[in-house]
Amino acid sequence: MSINLQTLKTELLTDPNGYGYAALLADTNNPELVRQLNLPRAEIVMPRPDVSPLEILEAISVDDFIATANQSILVGSWFESLTQYPSVRILKENGSDTRVMTNIMKILKNGTASETRVRALSVRYGSRIEQLFGVGVTVTVQEVIDAQRI
Repeated sequence: MSINLQTLKTELLTDPNGYGYAALLADTNNPELVRQLNLPRAEIVMPRPDVSPLEILEAISVDDFIATANQSILVGSWFESLTQYPSVRILKENGSDTRVMTNIMKILKNGTASETRVRALSVRYGSRIEQLFGVGVTVTVQEVIDAQRI
């Protein structure tokens, strides 16, 4: 997704989250302003596009697997095949579960520490620009200059 300059200008002028843009706006070529916009913040959570299978294995305690008489070898085979990929997407860009996450949650007991840890793996801190324009989007000094000029 690209940067909408009018939306960026409104963000800079209104500073709805109180990040302190006003003090930085006087200098139209201000890398600190760009840094503030691209800065990952704890209050902004974005889906992680890539989680390693090792991270998933580290997050799950086998004690938290649902143990039933009907548990098939296919479930174990599916889980094993998951670990063969270099990375796994467990949340969609809109933050909803992928089928992979849905399947992982089906083999874990609800409310376990494993479930909590896997869910925590699926997100990361995001920037205000990502919150406004999408996962992975960053803003440049030139885009900030252009937004201030419109």
